[in-house]
Amino acid sequence: AQHKEGVLEKANELTERLKKAGYSVKIDDSEKSPGWKFSEQEMLGIPTRIEIGPKDIEQNQVVVVRRDTREKIVVSLDEIETNLETIQKDMYDRAKAFLDSHIDFAETMDEMNEKFNTKRGFIKAKWCGSAECEDEIKAATGGATTRCICKEDQVKDGDTCIFCGKQAKHMQSAAASGILFSDVCRVTGISQHRQRRKRQSHYLPELLTPESSMERLRCF
Repeated sequence: AQHKEGVLEKANELTERLKKAGYSVKIDDSEKSPGWKFSEQEMLGIPTRIEIGPKDIEQNQVVVVRRDTREKIVVSLDEIETNLETIQKDMYDRAKAFLDSHIDFAETMDEMNEKFNTKRGFIKAKWCGSAECEDEIKAATGGATTRCICKEDQVKDGDTCIFCGKQAKHMQSAAASGILFSDVCRVTGISQHRQRRKRQSHYLPELLTPESSMERLRCF
């Protein structure tokens, strides 16, 4: 159907419109079958698929498919931006709630050990900034490593490092490698293979920013 008159033109028109609204959009105008395109979209982790064909154009509508709920929604072309904003907010809120529910705090090494070995997620702890202490914490817990420095949690005079007891310089977030990323990726719809390339730089912000999703137009 993508070869039928007006379909690709309408898809391109909608693409430019959504890009101007701040969305990342890609048209799949390949010769692959619809089933192949659907499967590829799932594997890539595209969170929102927009389907458009001749009948949709006649009725001034598109079909929006959500990856997180697998729901198919018929949406007026006049309301597509509002609908995508709602979907993005839902996905963001779910990912943020999941992340927040998997962050814990530890004041002592005993507490750090207990939480690291019984719970999944991140553990925040005060840290002096020493590489030696970081290595000792990893050894003592059996694998906890620093994932990021928590800039929103400022340490104060008198706050001490969880390991050595010296003045703390940072609030660190520690976890076992990869312990939380795949779940957050799944909630937000970001492809896991894409996120693996970012782990070394501890690039968490993209997981939780509304601008991180992509819409993909499918022409049938």
